[in-house]
Amino acid sequence: MAKTLVFCIIGALLLSLTYVPMMASLFLRRTVPAKPSLADRLFDRLRIWYRAPLRWCTRRPWTTIGVSFAMLAGSLVLLSRLGAEFIPTLDEGDFAMQMTLPVGSSLEKSIDVSLKMEKALKEHFPEIKHVVAKIGTAEVPTDPMSIETADVVIVMKPFDEWTSARSREEMVDTMKAVVDAVGGAEYNFSQPIQLRFNELMSGAKADIAVMIFGEDLEELSDKANEIVPYIEKVSGVGDVILEQTMGLPQIVINYDRNTIARYGLNVKDINTIIRTAYAGETAGVVFENERRFDLVLRLNRDQAKDVRLDRLFVRTPDGLNLPLSEVASVSVVDGPMQINRDATKRRVVVGVNVRGGNTQQVVADIQKTLEKNVKLKPGYYFVYGGSFENLQNALSTLEIVIPIALILIIILLFFAFKSLTFTLVVFSTVPLSLIGGIVALWLRDMPFSISAGVGFIALFGVAVLNGILMINHFKALHKRSVYHMCTDRVIAIGAPHLLRPVLLTGLVASFGFLPMALATSAGAEVQRPLATVVIGGLLVSTVLSLIIIPAFYRLVGIFTFISDHRQHRKMQQSNRPSSLPATAVVTLLALFPLASMAQPRTVGLDEGIAIALQNHPRMQMATMDIERNRLAKGEAWDGGGTVVSYSWGQLNSDFRKDHELSIEQPLGSPLTPFYKYALAKARTTTAENYRDVVRKEVTAEVKRAWTTYQYAHSMHRLYCEHDALTERLKAAADLRLAQGDISRAERNMISTLAAEMRTRRVEALQELELAERRFAWSLFSTERQLLPSDTLLARFQRPSCSNTVSPSYLSYFAALEFEKHKEYKLENSKFFPEFSLGWNRQRIEPLQGLNSFMVSMSVPLIFAPQLSRSRQARMSWKMAEQEAEMNRKQLLNNMMERYNQLAREEERLNVFERQALGEANALYESAILQFREGDTDIAELVQSIQNVLSVRESYLKTLLQHNITVLELELYTE
Repeated sequence: MAKTLVFCIIGALLLSLTYVPMMASLFLRRTVPAKPSLADRLFDRLRIWYRAPLRWCTRRPWTTIGVSFAMLAGSLVLLSRLGAEFIPTLDEGDFAMQMTLPVGSSLEKSIDVSLKMEKALKEHFPEIKHVVAKIGTAEVPTDPMSIETADVVIVMKPFDEWTSARSREEMVDTMKAVVDAVGGAEYNFSQPIQLRFNELMSGAKADIAVMIFGEDLEELSDKANEIVPYIEKVSGVGDVILEQTMGLPQIVINYDRNTIARYGLNVKDINTIIRTAYAGETAGVVFENERRFDLVLRLNRDQAKDVRLDRLFVRTPDGLNLPLSEVASVSVVDGPMQINRDATKRRVVVGVNVRGGNTQQVVADIQKTLEKNVKLKPGYYFVYGGSFENLQNALSTLEIVIPIALILIIILLFFAFKSLTFTLVVFSTVPLSLIGGIVALWLRDMPFSISAGVGFIALFGVAVLNGILMINHFKALHKRSVYHMCTDRVIAIGAPHLLRPVLLTGLVASFGFLPMALATSAGAEVQRPLATVVIGGLLVSTVLSLIIIPAFYRLVGIFTFISDHRQHRKMQQSNRPSSLPATAVVTLLALFPLASMAQPRTVGLDEGIAIALQNHPRMQMATMDIERNRLAKGEAWDGGGTVVSYSWGQLNSDFRKDHELSIEQPLGSPLTPFYKYALAKARTTTAENYRDVVRKEVTAEVKRAWTTYQYAHSMHRLYCEHDALTERLKAAADLRLAQGDISRAERNMISTLAAEMRTRRVEALQELELAERRFAWSLFSTERQLLPSDTLLARFQRPSCSNTVSPSYLSYFAALEFEKHKEYKLENSKFFPEFSLGWNRQRIEPLQGLNSFMVSMSVPLIFAPQLSRSRQARMSWKMAEQEAEMNRKQLLNNMMERYNQLAREEERLNVFERQALGEANALYESAILQFREGDTDIAELVQSIQNVLSVRESYLKTLLQHNITVLELELYTE
């Protein structure tokens, strides 16, 4: 039922976020009618009635809160007087009766009494279909009983056909009167399932088992007989059943060994005579054809019960017959019928059936009566079991479960409000909701039970809904305008506005439990306390929320105002000149940037890629290489240096005053500059394509460092979780070892697992730190330490399937090939002649001002070296073509391999996400639960934890490899 409620709430949450908005957009009218509806007029009237008590309570918040918690204290006092029981008694429709005859009764006596009892019941009650009695032990001895005890099942007709009684209790009283008139036995009425359940839990077929522990069976039997009259006088006690432990007739023979020795007899011969008389002794063999039978001698069974054992004769070695009374004394005494033990102690059980009362109150009254009237010897004590023991165990469990539930509610409220004050304000509705649940149980005359306890737990979760709604609305009103509203104004506007949603929330939840509260079908006894608690608690909690939450909110506003006022005064005082030395202020201001630099900054993936592209040395070098090749275009034409020469002396005359000045400028080949410019342009294109390749590789490097960090963080979180689990298991194992529940070897297995998890956690932390450094190194940022903003290892999307390699790589390979081709063209251009221009001025005595111009052409007649260089360039070009084609094929092959690898990894991930992880989580939870319940051994637990860890590790490794494969595909294709 609890799981159904949880899943219903989760489903309602999902529908409210998806289905309800969609349906509202489809079916709700766009225009709101101006005419108020019947519901509007009703709630307007309720708001008018609500404002007066709201105003009174908010003006007196302390009085309101005090009265509310006084009502809570009164309800807790009322709860202590309600009584308690384990679970409400289910009406099974039939009756089970235990018939107990006196000790030593024969089987014939049991059959005779049971037949008379069955006949009497069938004659007096027409509602009975069948009466079936089972005497003694069954064929399969799983329920051993003596022949003095019988389980009687009374199969009844439907309750509508009953005429002898109007209720179950009245029918039991009437039947008990009829069977008591039969006599000859004691009768205990119950129900078939209830009878077996009580017997399984405490060993007694009754609701309450009063067990007396001690050493002497006779003392235990006497005390059990002594307490029965006191228990019968307690109010609410129906049947009292005393466990029969004494009264079994026994023949005791005490031998006079001196007399036996005087007559020359021995004990063995006397025992043989007694055994022959009653059990029989083989005296010979009788043959019937091929069959052989032992001839057994013994007394006639019909006459054996009337024969006195002491009159049997014993023959002496002298042939003298002596009566047994001469050599032994024979007596019949009452001996123990059975000896029952519990926790190595002998005990006697007095079973008590509760009728017309509750278990806790009846047990309390029995304890008071017995402590007052019965005195036990040292070493003897009472223990109360049965359904009362189950109730105590269940209450102990609730003492743990309820605080945990309340703590979880507080944590969730704190996450919702980010304020401890508002968390406690909303949480105040939880204890106040107890008032309605307790009063509802009291009005319906129901004791506290485990069903009611579960109802209180469910009530705690629902009770905070109205508080969350009101506090959120108050905070929204407070911050709605630029000038915030005062607290009284927020309450005056917000509380009446919330009247409709608050009332509808509580009433709808209450009406949902109404069928359970009014049910009368089979099993309704368990549902009614739960539904009663929830309905009563929600009704009272809803009304109190409309009063208490505004009162608390006003108190919070008052304290906030006082705190702000004090803070304002402190700030005014702090504006005065400070006595702090100037050097200290300077030191603090200097340390502030250092403290801020010590804190790491988180970046997103896109931001990290942008930082890396800006700061990465490869990107910077690729950009500089582009600029270098662009500048190389300026050296396309290079004719060489200008040659200036001056000559003086005897040039063309006998005088030594001849002068000659000449200037020559080589022009080179007219085609070579064009090929050099084309080569520089090709190299610039190659550098640009290389920069694109570097950009893709740097991006992939950052993404790889990003996903590697996420993987390291996920592995560290996984090992931390398993380390915490193994530490808790180690503590539990130490406790169980101290209690003797497990061996030291099993405890060492847990310790070894804990040590291994601790080592893996430390290694994972080191890997995480290394991944942090790798990520920061991949960004090449000069800022403080940078970390990824997302630590969850997410699955990268599969790139679109393509059979072509990335255009960046293809362009880069083609550019390299084209560059080699241009180098080959440049070397071929050097076969053309080169030209040069010159000017010459001479002064040859007696002539002056002799000018001449010169044009020269150089032809490479020895062209073998240049031919070799041209052929080398051509081979480099062809090699570049082959290398480009090889690179394209290799990248295409790598791309197809990555696609195949990605398909396998996606298939593995799908298996993990659809089946393996779910099974691992289920194995994890079941292993921990079984260990807590003690249903599994340590070896199986350790194996289960290691299997779960292995599955989770494999999933994370597969996810990392999948992401790396996706990155490689993006590098090769996009």
